Amino acid sequence: MLTVRGRRLRGVATAVAACLLLAGSVWGSDDDFPFGPFRMYAGVNDPNGDVVSSYLQAVLPSGKAIRVDERGTGLRRAELEAEVGGFIKDPATLQTLAQAHAELHPDEAPYIAVQVVQLDQHLHHAALAEQTTKIVAQWRRT
Repeated sequence: MLTVRGRRLRGVATAVAACLLLAGSVWGSDDDFPFGPFRMYAGVNDPNGDVVSSYLQAVLPSGKAIRVDERGTGLRRAELEAEVGGFIKDPATLQTLAQAHAELHPDEAPYIAVQVVQLDQHLHHAALAEQTTKIVAQWRRT
């Protein structure tokens, strides 16, 4: 059984949390989570539009191209998506990912090239109609 003081404190805490949620929903950003919106889940794609995503690809000395995930370089997909513009402006910065792979996996073949690939998926009535890939940034060992 709560005391009168306990009920008042619980009411004040509930009111403060509600105000923070309301303010965060109106003026907040992802940085304010959990009191701000988590925008990556707040929208929908046009059922007849394009969905564009990026991924990292590396070329091994054998010439084989492999898709690189977080375990390969330590770079998460969300971080890659945030940095795509910088990699396009200065592809030489992709060399740091080849170095990270060499340090994290010294027993594996080194990367002789690192590429940022954009995958464009065109939707028609919310179903995949066409898919294209394009290398938008590349570093190659010289």
